[in-house]
Amino acid sequence: MTRHSSSAEVAPVNGDRPIRPGMLLRLLVIVSDTPEVDVDEIRVSEDGELFLPLLREVHIGGQTFDEATAHLAERYARFYVKPEVYLRLIPRTETSN
Repeated sequence: MTRHSSSAEVAPVNGDRPIRPGMLLRLLVIVSDTPEVDVDEIRVSEDGELFLPLLREVHIGGQTFDEATAHLAERYARFYVKPEVYLRLIPRTETSN
């Protein structure tokens, strides 16, 4: 499977870690080697929701990163053929806050 050069930056390294409110995430959706959705920083709401391009509100709180990635891929498949979804936690040291 071919990966976009940016995919290494959002490689799924968090696996079975649960997603919690307040977490700051990075999302990349690649279709045919082209980034279609690239969100540098998105915070999980207190209700466990993300507000994403095309999908609007998506509940991922309590899911693991693997589960959330699969869920987002399923949702983005309504708009794209075989989307590759990469979701990762942005450590607090990478943010300006």
